[in-house]
Amino acid sequence: MSDVVYIDCFPVRSIVHNIQKKNENSWWVIRRTLGIDGTPLPYGRVVYFSRTFTDAETWISHQKFSYYSINNLKFSVDA
Repeated sequence: MSDVVYIDCFPVRSIVHNIQKKNENSWWVIRRTLGIDGTPLPYGRVVYFSRTFTDAETWISHQKFSYYSINNLKFSVDA
């Protein structure tokens, strides 16, 4: 008879949102998943387009994720 021990080895996934300025009136919100070591993965996906930085920030603040940590939100502006 063997004993089975279930170990949760995978941490809860977390995300970061980056806000990038692409043009004078074009702001993109890019969502990146954090790796096991806590650093953002090198790829992401555009999840929202906006005409103002404030609108992009507002969109991020209204996002609710059941399995993501909302405390890991980070903002950056790339001109």
